[in-house]
Amino acid sequence: MRATEVYAKCVRAAVKLETQGDRLRLYGPKAALTRELQSEVKAHKSGLLELLRIMRNFHEAGFEGSRLVLN
Repeated sequence: MRATEVYAKCVRAAVKLETQGDRLRLYGPKAALTRELQSEVKAHKSGLLELLRIMRNFHEAGFEGSRLVLN
């Protein structure tokens, strides 16, 4: 599984991911924060932090809701 897949799994489960420096925090329904999901997030923490950083940069640059195709 890749970080993008873990992120998608969190989104589907209504779990919000937030960064605080090098820390990653999860917020969502208690039933959605399973040990399995927490384990997957821990295993892909560095990739998730990088993904969230990239997403934040796109948002700040005004690309939110825009489609970007990379080849």
